[in-house]
Amino acid sequence: MVKKYEGMFILKPDIDKDSKKKIVDLISSTITKEGGEVKDLNEWGKNRLAYKIKRCNDGLYILAHFLLPAVNLSKLEKICNLNESILKFMIIVDEAVIAVPAAREEKDGQLK
Repeated sequence: MVKKYEGMFILKPDIDKDSKKKIVDLISSTITKEGGEVKDLNEWGKNRLAYKIKRCNDGLYILAHFLLPAVNLSKLEKICNLNESILKFMIIVDEAVIAVPAAREEKDGQLK
């Protein structure tokens, strides 16, 4: 079953542009290779972290919206865990658009 996900990836702040591009390409290619589709990829830039992670006070934030079969999500998580330039990441199911069923009118005990 294909689900819509939102992923936040925090990279080390001291990596160069080429390394950052390689990591973004790695994330995108892993999603597409595993049968998914990247809908949106935004680089938020360098921001202050709430607490130190691996001796870093700042991080480069990248937000991604993508579709991916649920069974292949663990492969993306494994790649993110193994990459030393990714300080932290979080992937959640994107439920921003929730369909609300239309209200049904009842008249004399029967649905209209």
